[in-house]
Amino acid sequence: MTETRTYHGNTSSYNVLSETGVQKIMDAVFQLMLDIGIRFDGHEKAMDILSGSACDISSEGIVKFPTDLVKSSMDSVAKSVKIWNRPATDFIELSNEHSSFFSGAGADHVIDRKTGKTVPSTEEDLATICRVADALPEIDGVCTPCKIIEGSDAFGEMKEFATIVANTTKPLSHFCQYKKSLEAVIEMAAAIRGGLDRLKEKPYFLYGINALPLYYPEESIDQIILSIENGLPLCVGTFAVGGASAPITHAGNLVNLIATALSGVVLSQLIEKGCFCMVESEPGFMDPSTGDVGGFAETYLAEMGNRQISNFLGLPFKTVTAGVALSDQFNEQAIFEISLSLSQTIFCRATQHYGLGSINAGRIYSLHALLLCNELVSFIRHNFKGLRIDDETLALDVTRAVGHSVGFMAEMHTAEHCRSGMLNNKYFRADLGEQSGQSGRKGLADKIEADLKLILETHKPEPLSDPIREQVDAIMRKFAAV
Repeated sequence: MTETRTYHGNTSSYNVLSETGVQKIMDAVFQLMLDIGIRFDGHEKAMDILSGSACDISSEGIVKFPTDLVKSSMDSVAKSVKIWNRPATDFIELSNEHSSFFSGAGADHVIDRKTGKTVPSTEEDLATICRVADALPEIDGVCTPCKIIEGSDAFGEMKEFATIVANTTKPLSHFCQYKKSLEAVIEMAAAIRGGLDRLKEKPYFLYGINALPLYYPEESIDQIILSIENGLPLCVGTFAVGGASAPITHAGNLVNLIATALSGVVLSQLIEKGCFCMVESEPGFMDPSTGDVGGFAETYLAEMGNRQISNFLGLPFKTVTAGVALSDQFNEQAIFEISLSLSQTIFCRATQHYGLGSINAGRIYSLHALLLCNELVSFIRHNFKGLRIDDETLALDVTRAVGHSVGFMAEMHTAEHCRSGMLNNKYFRADLGEQSGQSGRKGLADKIEADLKLILETHKPEPLSDPIREQVDAIMRKFAAV
């Protein structure tokens, strides 16, 4: 897996900032962290850790970070980590030299395949989406595609994790709202791996902490500490809506995002120096006409700036907008927006792209959108690889043999390279039936539906063993009783 998912040396991310611009943003980040500070809810253990490291802490919990402390934390944080699949036989590496693609971002509604209507998501929907994601070769991992709405408390979050692990063997990116949920999730993952020590050795999932802009609630602090104590790889950051929860300008939004994330990185390094803590900063922008989140163009620019700054800092960077649409249906608008949001990953090249299959800005999940994303990621990876330039591909010997004619179709060189060097598109290719006058050409939605039907009829992920399933059920009962 790692060999086919490594792209360094061929392509690079697009720079939207000058070197001076990058430095100005970072100077503003350091100034914000030192002069304005980040609010941490009254958490005794965290305050003891921070106050013992020359941070200035007010009675309201505002923590001001010395610049040298921030820089030393960025130096010490681990720059890569391996996230293993359920059987611990293969892994995804998260680093600046790799890009991975994950389905889902916690939608609370789905598109019903039979009626086409939007309905609240259920346990069955979650199981189905994970099973489909498990079958798609370009989807590297799963990140809670949808929520179990009827159990949206801590026990519901435990059930979500149990449902996910039963329906995919792929590596996971996970998050919880409650500390209790995370405690149960860690126990379940340790049971699957065969013990907490083995889970630390081969982590099963990346755990996400989504704080508020410039503010870490007590629940988030608890989860940071619990995650690090149990050896979980972390990503920390926030989602900031320009014009609402952050400045509306790109630069101001980025400064708030980066300062929030780096304060979490500092805390992680004070708890355990050298642990993995990835920057997760998600820019958004308010649509002035509606007050809702919008502005794909603005978001793309901010994410490319975010990525450029993370490269400058030498830190892995996670992004969210890949494969996401604003449309609330899988229609022409959604297809355009999904294609656009995935295409921009060629320029952004983040460490982890997640949200694939989400529409309505992440509120609704669509299986048809997920299959489209799988196809488009194959195109993106084809571009990530860059061009192979050597004697074989320059093909002067073949050109010399063929001469000044059009006889390349008969050459073995063509037969070999049309299989190894050409992208085998499934949904986007010439249709010979239409050219020959035959009717009944399938549209994109029909092609996707046919593939989806086949997956649902034939694909069965490797099940949990009976002993592991019994342990997971026992953990669920134990935490439900507390």
